[in-house]
Amino acid sequence: MPHRPKKQLKLMRSSASGMAAAPLRKRVRFQEGPPALFPYGTYFGDECEGDSDADVHIEENVPTARKTDEMTVLSTEHGRARRKLRDISKHDLQTCIKYGIKSPGHRHPKTGEARWLYFFDGVTYVTNSTSRVEVTCYKEPIRIERAVITEDMLRRHNEQVTAIRDDPMLCASHAIIIDQSGSMKTADFMNFRSRSHAAYGILALEYIAEQLHGRADDDNTIDAVSIIEMHDHGSMFLQEEPMDWILFNRLLDRQAAAQSKSHGNYNTALDLAEMFISQKIQQSDEMPLEELPIFALIFLTDGRPSDRTPFDERIRTNVLRDMASMLGSKLIFKAIGLGASSHNFSVLADMAEDLRRHGVDASFDFAQQCAAMLSNTLSSVSISMTSARDTMLSCAPKPRVEKKVTMRDRNTPKAERKFVAYTKHVSRWCLNRKKEEGGDDWPWKMHRLLHNEAKGIEIDELPFGRGRERLAYACFEIDVDRKRVGRPLVGKESIATVDQDNALRFYHSFCRDQALADMLAQQFNYRVKECAELKAVEGGSKSPAISFLSCSIYEYTAESGEVEGLLVEAYLKGKFTKYNGNNGYVRQYNTSDRCISLAIGDVRLTDFLHAFSHWSLIESKGERLVCDLQGVLNAEGRNPRFELTDPCICDRHTQRNRRKFKKEKRSTDMGMRGIRNFLRSHKCSKVCQALGLQHSLAAK
Repeated sequence: MPHRPKKQLKLMRSSASGMAAAPLRKRVRFQEGPPALFPYGTYFGDECEGDSDADVHIEENVPTARKTDEMTVLSTEHGRARRKLRDISKHDLQTCIKYGIKSPGHRHPKTGEARWLYFFDGVTYVTNSTSRVEVTCYKEPIRIERAVITEDMLRRHNEQVTAIRDDPMLCASHAIIIDQSGSMKTADFMNFRSRSHAAYGILALEYIAEQLHGRADDDNTIDAVSIIEMHDHGSMFLQEEPMDWILFNRLLDRQAAAQSKSHGNYNTALDLAEMFISQKIQQSDEMPLEELPIFALIFLTDGRPSDRTPFDERIRTNVLRDMASMLGSKLIFKAIGLGASSHNFSVLADMAEDLRRHGVDASFDFAQQCAAMLSNTLSSVSISMTSARDTMLSCAPKPRVEKKVTMRDRNTPKAERKFVAYTKHVSRWCLNRKKEEGGDDWPWKMHRLLHNEAKGIEIDELPFGRGRERLAYACFEIDVDRKRVGRPLVGKESIATVDQDNALRFYHSFCRDQALADMLAQQFNYRVKECAELKAVEGGSKSPAISFLSCSIYEYTAESGEVEGLLVEAYLKGKFTKYNGNNGYVRQYNTSDRCISLAIGDVRLTDFLHAFSHWSLIESKGERLVCDLQGVLNAEGRNPRFELTDPCICDRHTQRNRRKFKKEKRSTDMGMRGIRNFLRSHKCSKVCQALGLQHSLAAK
């Protein structure tokens, strides 16, 4: 056989390098059976004696007159062990010598003796300086291409990091335990350098990339991934990282950098996973089990635990059952065994069986030493997570249907505005707090209309205001002749299309929150009045009082004969301003903001509002926050007053109250999330300082 021309060899090298630049979306598929040749560059690991930076010296191969079986390979004990471990025959080495590319390798670390590398058909063979004595050999592992990260990917990654931090219960969680004990260095996985190399590579390809490929471009799903490495002690390599292409690249980096060593103690890694899940549950505001997100726990190891005394077994069982009691059917557990069939995976199988008996979707799979089997196993977990997520979305409450209304133009002349008058069976109902607190099914009490001469009510056909929850209409009480009497009013109704029962629940929650906020405001006013540092200087204005409007429900009969209702409160005259929100919003100070001189110094009037929100949180020992403060300021004279409406009360036990007491939750009640938003944005003022709130906030 003639020698292989140098020109042809050069062409093959350039072709291989070109193939390595394939698009990212090209998938890697593993086949059960003999490994195929992958067109990727050589990987030189710890045991690989070649130098990728060395100048490649192409030599003419051994004369082809000799048969392959006649090529000299003097085996060593180390070389035979490596060949057996990596499923490489002596004939493969002889083929490398006869047809492969020869290049210089690293010299012997002690003697300095030269060594040669022969590469052919995915096998690298290392010899001594004579090319006759076997040193070691290895199969070429695949090299997975990194994802190209764009600015848009980085922006979205940062947004998801913030979302996971702020709303940890709005995303599915994946905790993956990867065995990194010494046995994971074993090089018996086809197409990979070691078991550890295979675990990280296939995890990136089949668990991360596969889910990312399956998502639509406009999919806003957020998944948080945590990686726990199992040695003598469990260590958290990644915690709550968004599932995206940046995570994909980090796993590939870890694939090359991970160091397998020492023992594999199951319990330390499981303890870390249990602690992580427990912290997530604590962040859930005691959310009902059915509303919790999905949790996936993958346990990937190549053998039985190093901690296997009866005491260790009892601890392991208790930890697993604790996780089952916390999550139940919301937990997906997959135990995966790697390595030779002779390995004992009975503990893994028992772990899965025990969790299954306690309501967990748990299973055990043995992937052996096959990349295709491990790939299929991880793909099945990915499918289970996607299916569980789709089921949750299908069972989630349907989005509300908002009323289609035309807003009244602010410039519409008063003479052109149309009002509808109602005079049949008009009544006014107010919430009775004693009945409401006592659990009365009908906590409402009838009152006469506000004006003595009022017999009905007229309501503008078109709303003048629109909020997150309600539409606002101008309205007036009218007498028997349909003439307006009393002060202007504002009528409010739910922005969503609801039936009478849901409308009543909306009114109930609105009146309840507004009455509670006003009660707390009166307590705050008294606290301010008694504070010496907040006393007015001689001749100056006093500290402002804070109050919330009282509201009631007007019930009337429409022309159609149907009984309808409307939430009504006084119309606030003046400049309507929103001072803070449940999303952390705080109105910026304005140079026109009025300041008053008190014993503690000059103070802005608006500082009292933010201090009231802060005080409500501290006074309730962190249980509730009154925020979303909005209304008008009457700053005339020495007794300024804030008149406010439509507050939000964020209750840290919102979810628990909904479950136990069936209380309605307004969409503005963001629970613990709203409280955290306030704590992040609030800056204490002199008012907070005077009331002793600063240290309390720091403690929170």
